Amino acid sequence: MKTPPDNPDFDRFTEFTRRVLSVPHLEIKAQLDAEREAKRTSKSASRVSAVPTKQA
Repeated sequence: MKTPPDNPDFDRFTEFTRRVLSVPHLEIKAQLDAEREAKRTSKSASRVSAVPTKQA
C-alpha cells in the first residue's frame, strides 16, 4: 500500500473520517428516528389544518 501524501488537507480528511466512523450505529439511528418522528407529526398536523371545512 502506498504511503499517504504529506498534505494537511489529507490529514484533516483522515481525522474527520475516523471521527465519523467512531460514532456508534445506535446513536445515529436514534437521532434519525427522532427526526423522522418529528417530521411525521408536523406533516400530519399540517395536513389536518390545511383542509378547509364546508359550512352550510
